[in-house]
Amino acid sequence: MIIFELSIEILQNGNMDIETLGNIIKNQRKSLDLTQKELSLACDVGARFISDLENGKETCEIGKSLRIMKSLGLKLEIHDHFDQRISS
Repeated sequence: MIIFELSIEILQNGNMDIETLGNIIKNQRKSLDLTQKELSLACDVGARFISDLENGKETCEIGKSLRIMKSLGLKLEIHDHFDQRISS
């Protein structure tokens, strides 16, 4: 439920930052009862990377971050400033 509440807050105020994303990832990982080490092994990244991502480090690689989100069942949607969903 925490993840849902964070997602609603992001949609309502239109702001997303790396700290908020990190919190969403951390809450989802915990809701799945995974440790950082377990998630890192499943995603083929270092445990330090998981920690950095969850703590909002701005230089985390986008490819690894997206792989982690996917493995946690999270989906990223991008909208333009008119709130129109942008698809590839």
